[in-house]
Amino acid sequence: MPKPRKNTRGEKSDFSREEKLKFENKKLKREVAQLRRTIKKMDVDRYHNIQDIVNQTREDEAEAKATSKKMLAKWKCHECSEGHMAYVPVSRKDGMFYYRKCTECDNRTKMKKETKDTEKS
Repeated sequence: MPKPRKNTRGEKSDFSREEKLKFENKKLKREVAQLRRTIKKMDVDRYHNIQDIVNQTREDEAEAKATSKKMLAKWKCHECSEGHMAYVPVSRKDGMFYYRKCTECDNRTKMKKETKDTEKS
């Protein structure tokens, strides 16, 4: 009668998993230490105006949203009253042209030549 074999696969995978976790832990500790050194070396005075920059960016975003809402109201579709007239550029041999097409229905404007004053919304 043959002797049954010992199953060592589970033990090996557990051991290798444990080794992987130890290695990953060491790697993360090194990275944390490196980041702490970087933070210590950072010139804090150089970054004192970060809050001002963040506030300015938020104000700019609020202005952009307000402008966008105004443009959508200005270019509201007169036929369906649901959509707005989207800007569609067309490149031709004789220059750049555009027309506006409603986002909800099939209404559109005539094609016009694009100028510097053309509102692109």
